[in-house]
Amino acid sequence: MNKQILVIARKEVVDHFRETRSLLASLMHLWLGPAIVLLMAFSPAVRGNSRGATVLTAMMAIFTLVAAFTGGMNIAMDVVAGERERHSLLPLLLTPVSRAGVVLGKWLGVCAFSLSGLAVTLFGFFISERFLGVANPLFDRPALLRWVLLGLVPLAFFAAAVQVGISTATRTAKEAHTYLSLLIFLPMGVAMFLVFFVKDPGFWAFLPIAGQQAIVQTGLSTGHWSISQALILALMTVWCTAATLALTSKLLERDDIVYGS
Repeated sequence: MNKQILVIARKEVVDHFRETRSLLASLMHLWLGPAIVLLMAFSPAVRGNSRGATVLTAMMAIFTLVAAFTGGMNIAMDVVAGERERHSLLPLLLTPVSRAGVVLGKWLGVCAFSLSGLAVTLFGFFISERFLGVANPLFDRPALLRWVLLGLVPLAFFAAAVQVGISTATRTAKEAHTYLSLLIFLPMGVAMFLVFFVKDPGFWAFLPIAGQQAIVQTGLSTGHWSISQALILALMTVWCTAATLALTSKLLERDDIVYGS
């Protein structure tokens, strides 16, 4: 990989670590899911109720998907839209780095936080499970590794690509913040639709977000799911990620996008 791309990614990560308030806000959002599940688990309506356990499983699946988008949201709103406002985007584009290289570097920076967000949320759910004395089959080491690598990591890559694309297309950091905040409702809405209205995922299981929700919920419930299905889903998600990054690179070649006019 081009060293300049890694330099851009490193800069984004280092700069964002200096924003302690932003990091604290992200951590609070990421721990919200495990905290809600833990509180629900102590509810008399849920304890000892098989239907209540199903609801808890669905909630864990939904919050896990949302975490892939939440972790990188705060850095994503700044990577392009913020630099345009500070008038530092144009000097970056004048360096001997291609538009695609700039997009890849910023995407890698967002990916670092998206993956970290997933790790924080999963750790929170793991602690909740142990605190409640429940042994979930999905948290067995081999199952967890396959689940994360084939399901959640590609989703985090896709979420980061979409967020960088939105940051590129918007004119200001405030506008980017608005659209990225609304984007959080996409995984939540898709997951809730599948949980409450779709019994058999069917072709949905091969689409990004919907497929990950199916894998997560099935894994949390039984610990078993189709490896071939997960591989196809991972490849489809990676392809969507690459297509989104290519589109973002094309957007960055437009003068109205670069200057925000």
